[in-house]
Amino acid sequence: MDYLHIAIAEILLKLLRDDPKKALITYSVLADQIDNLVTPLNTSTYLGDLSTWAYENGAPMISAMVINQKQLQPGNGFFILYHDLTGKNIGDKEAVFRSELKKVKEYGQWDKFALSLGITDIF
Repeated sequence: MDYLHIAIAEILLKLLRDDPKKALITYSVLADQIDNLVTPLNTSTYLGDLSTWAYENGAPMISAMVINQKQLQPGNGFFILYHDLTGKNIGDKEAVFRSELKKVKEYGQWDKFALSLGITDIF
């Protein structure tokens, strides 16, 4: 993982640490917090990589926390990745989003995920 992956992961992990119940962020706010080094649309590549890494290491898809300001849910890439990782068909996007977001908020081992990325100063 490169600098931007780590920077994005740190932002998401700090949200989870500080208030897991309110751990949501829009693509545009996320891009702002990394000094617009990538556009809001292009954050999806990094988020997909982070969610894949999380899923492959037993954690939920962390990118469920990042939502589109208008639809108040992740973009289509999240749902494509969900299907690719789980093999499950997506009937109701809202239900899939809410389920994954609940898993993210309730997951108790984000410190291990952070360490797997070399992040040692958040938890």
